[in-house]
Formats: sequence, structure tokens, C-alpha cells
Amino acid sequence: MIKAQKFGEYLLSLSPTERAFSGRRVKVISKFIEEDVELSKPGYQEYLSKFGMDLNDTDRKYLCDFLYFSGVRRLGGARKPKGKVAEKIATITEVNMKMVCAFLEWAKKQRDYSVSSIRMKRDHMVKFFRYFSTFNLANCRDFIATMEHDGMSPKTLNMYMITLKQYGEYVKKPVTMRKISIPRSLSVENVPTEKEYQAFIQWLRDNEKWQMYWVVRILGSTGMRRSELNQLTWNDILSGDFFPLCKGKKRRMIYFPNTVVKELKEWLKSHPTDTSEKLIISKRFGKPLSDRGLDQILKNQALNAGFPKEKAHCHAFRHFFAKQYLAKTKDVIQLAELLGHESVDTTRLYLQKSKAEQARDINKYITW
Repeated sequence: MIKAQKFGEYLLSLSPTERAFSGRRVKVISKFIEEDVELSKPGYQEYLSKFGMDLNDTDRKYLCDFLYFSGVRRLGGARKPKGKVAEKIATITEVNMKMVCAFLEWAKKQRDYSVSSIRMKRDHMVKFFRYFSTFNLANCRDFIATMEHDGMSPKTLNMYMITLKQYGEYVKKPVTMRKISIPRSLSVENVPTEKEYQAFIQWLRDNEKWQMYWVVRILGSTGMRRSELNQLTWNDILSGDFFPLCKGKKRRMIYFPNTVVKELKEWLKSHPTDTSEKLIISKRFGKPLSDRGLDQILKNQALNAGFPKEKAHCHAFRHFFAKQYLAKTKDVIQLAELLGHESVDTTRLYLQKSKAEQARDINKYITW
């Protein structure tokens, strides 16, 4: 029963294109479900021992995709890194350090990177030059192989590869490395419920924590990213739409619901505010709040309000907006546009349900 339920949820999570051509996928996974094997890695291996000869590479990919969706990990075996494990060198040359600094200045101009992103890229290149004094493709591959040998996660390795490719672009020595394939996943366990969200903003309103009230209100009603929130002024909200600079120096349109705009207009009548200012300004220093500063204020006020600490971060409210919008409209395509996703495959991850939601559905629908 659990396998069949998971299969139904998995099919709903597929993109419209995948669903339209899912005949073979359904047939392969249905046969796996009919067999008396566990929904686990040992169960998958047992199934392969019986029917592996009947499956091609695409069939196995379908099964792995379904099992990954169901929470089963590490099915593909160990990846074989391209390159040799290297040893650290004594010191980084002064020339290489100057090149790293120049690269960071170049990167700032190329894209609107945050301070933390620039710091991360600096750490990546400094670490590379602790192993190699010369930058070339062979050394880049050996460096990635070394980091993988030392236990670095695939996600972090991919970030290193991005930095190395950008550095290669800067020094005009292009490097080509294939990104490690990681099945997309999204934790839906730490997303606020509508009841929690409403209770939190009510507490912020009652206790006149107005700055954080409007931050949470805007994040929860637009799905805005933190980097976009940094650019937001009061006038932007009053205008009803916002056209911020997003990831990769791209822009997207963000719309504010009429209810939010009307509420803000009423609030401004009793709370005179310079509407040309940014929304998140430090009252103490008169400057935009840092990421850490905003997060700390949000966590402190969440603690006082009895709001779950693990859900008290800006991105949790972006997830909240996405899940609420999907629950009410079922329109994944439009949600992708509203969130600024280039691929609908990213957006469809919000179709996943949390463990609590799955348990609720079981109790609601299974009455026999």
C-alpha cells in the first residue's frame, strides 16, 4: 500500500512533458511495486538480482528516480573521479594570490555576487593553489579528484567546478568539467503551515514588530528571494509590482497582492515612513540590515512568538508561498514564472508532501 501511494505521489510530481510520455516509466515502476520487495536499497538490489536482465539503462534510471523520490539514496554506486589524488604544496605564490584578488574583482563586475559568494570563490581558489601552482585543465581535474577522495560532497564539488570554470574564463584558459549529476530534492518538512504563518504575523502585528511583520508578510505573499528583498523599497510595494535584479544578473517581475498594497497604505497613515527607503534598514545604523542581522532578528522574534525555530528563515517563507499557491491553483507553470525558475522541473519539487501531510492523507482517505 505504501509503495502504491508513493507511486501516485511520484506521478503527480512529474512535469507535464514527462507525464505525457510516461508509458514505459509506469510499466517499469508498476512491475517493481507488484513484487514483494522492500522500498529500500536492499529491496532494489534484490529486484535487480531477479529481473535485472530485463531492464535497460533507461528502465534502471526510472526505478532510481522513483526510489530517490521515495527517500532511498545512494543507488548508483561510487562515482569514478577523473584525475589523480594530489598532495599539498608548501606555500601559495604571491603571483597566484594577486591573480585570485584580480579574479574576484572581475567576478564582482561580471555578476551581482553577494559578499558571501565572493568570499566562497576566494576560498575555492586559495584551496586550489594550495595544491597546484599552475592553473590548467589537468590540474583542475586532479584537484576535484583530490577533494572527492577527501570526502567532499557532490554539491560542494559542483560549486568548486563553477569557480574553476570562471577563473579559467578570466585567465583565458577555458576548462571543461562535467558537473556531477545530483537528483533534485527539496525538504518540505520545515515549511510553515498556513496556521503557523497566520499566527506568527498576528503576533508581530499585536506586538508592533512592524519591520519584521512586513518582511514576513511580503515573503509569504510573493515568494521573494532574500537577494530581491534587499532591493525592495516601500514605494515598490505601493506600486503593486517590482522588477529586481535576480540570479545571474537577470530581472523578473514580482507582483504584490492588492490586499497587501491596501493594508500598507492604511498602515502608512498612522506610521509616517519615508517610502523611498529600503524595507530592511537597521534602525540603529540607518543602513540595510546584513543577512546575519536579519536572520538573527527573525529567529529571536520567532522564539518569542512560539514560531518553530527551524522554520524561521527567509527561504522557508518562499517555500510556504509556493506550497500555498500550488494547493489553491494547481498551476505549476505559472508558479515557475512567479518564482523566477528557469525550469518547471525545479518548481515541481514543491508537489512533494511532508511526512505530516502524508500521514494526514492516509488517515483521511483510507477508511476501509
